[in-house]
Amino acid sequence: EKHKAIKSLNIDKLVSLNKNRFKFIELNLDIFDELKKIQNIKLVFISIAQPRLNSLNIILWSLINNIPIVSIMETNQYFLHSGKINNYILPVNKLFVNSSYDKKFLSKIDYNTKNIINFGWPFFDYEIQNINLYKRYNANKNKKNLLLIFDASKKHNPKNQYFFKDIIRTINLFKLRFSNHYNIFIKFHPLDENTFKFNLYSNITRKIYIIKDIDIQKLLSSFDLTVSTGLSQSVIELILNQNPFFIFILNKNTHPINNYFKKIILTKNDLSDKKINNAVKQSLLYRLNKNCVYMNPNNSMTKIVKEINSILGGNKKFIDETYLKEIVIWTLYFINNIKKSYHNNEENNNYLSLYTMLVKKLLERLKNSKTNNSLNKIFNQKETEQDYQNIYKWCHKKLILHPFNSIYIAYLIKNRTFEAKYLQIFFKKKPIDIHSERIFFDNVINIYKYLKIYDKNTFNYFNNFFHKKYNLKINKSLFFGRINIDYIK
Repeated sequence: EKHKAIKSLNIDKLVSLNKNRFKFIELNLDIFDELKKIQNIKLVFISIAQPRLNSLNIILWSLINNIPIVSIMETNQYFLHSGKINNYILPVNKLFVNSSYDKKFLSKIDYNTKNIINFGWPFFDYEIQNINLYKRYNANKNKKNLLLIFDASKKHNPKNQYFFKDIIRTINLFKLRFSNHYNIFIKFHPLDENTFKFNLYSNITRKIYIIKDIDIQKLLSSFDLTVSTGLSQSVIELILNQNPFFIFILNKNTHPINNYFKKIILTKNDLSDKKINNAVKQSLLYRLNKNCVYMNPNNSMTKIVKEINSILGGNKKFIDETYLKEIVIWTLYFINNIKKSYHNNEENNNYLSLYTMLVKKLLERLKNSKTNNSLNKIFNQKETEQDYQNIYKWCHKKLILHPFNSIYIAYLIKNRTFEAKYLQIFFKKKPIDIHSERIFFDNVINIYKYLKIYDKNTFNYFNNFFHKKYNLKINKSLFFGRINIDYIK
């Protein structure tokens, strides 16, 4: 059947124009039956590729049915957060990234580079109709306009430094410094918009304007100066719109900052006219830096759509051996977790049955090789340790390493063959994303439990290892029996 080309991937617009044509289903086990009822599915678009069962379910379904699955990076995640990532961990057939920095970063951690394409951030609307600020907010026409954008508060993002009291302090500071010459507008992160009860702080909200329930892109052109309190995607929007801006933080060195931004980061002690002007001049240069943005960002969506149509038209192969192996390992990791969960209920049993059947099908599609043969033997529980070593050599620099380590550690613990030498293998380096970090610490806890019972000598070495290498202290709570991992201050 000839493929009918798609014209847009503006999901919000598609939904609003075709409300009655959209069907929403949960990505649980039922997905495999639910999607059978929908005819002619040609493409799966996934916005969240985190290591969760629901994300894995849709990826497995697309893979088994030979339907391409793609993802567009919604934020310049790696660039803005110095490599601290929380999405796009599970592999997809095509991941469209936003900048050359993002692509280089993924290449460094051995993400399957065949599946990465840089076409820029496609969600900036260059044809958006701007809103008149003075008219909408009845602002003083004799003043310039300043926008203060708050990143998510610590309540919603533990890595951020802003509590409610810090937000109040920052607003007061900016009112004192800028209100004589600027109308001050505040934009909170969507997660915080309805949290802060500013009606209780009338002295704070006097003479400022709070922007709410409106697309910030419709207002950006109206601001003479913009200040961001963090590294949210609004920074990229400011760069693309060529807004003069700087980044304000309460204290230096309290947040991982990409070196690209160090020249435009100011604290409360840096708010002189000279320092602000220097930072603003620097901010306007980012638009010319290909590491920050794609050089022709207004063509991003057109190019992404063209690439997807090429895949749908059968012109490009979208499944390779690396992708198959990574999905098999992730599925084996989840199978292991379900078996360890102590919940022998119907849902878990159904997951085990389905995942086992799907892994078997995927393994049949792999070519004959040392790594693939070892995967088969692990799946069929006929493996030796050499099989784990074969796969470790293949994946030791990849994002898939930590879930694979979890499978390998489970084998060693089951056979009571864990030795001190393995600590250097499994814990050579801490992962960069929060999900792999969680797996990393789960692996630490599993080994702690095993060694404390079966190998006291290695247990002591284990504690010293983590103390020296990562400054970690691991102990068991006297009250709840829970194992705590803390950084030693």
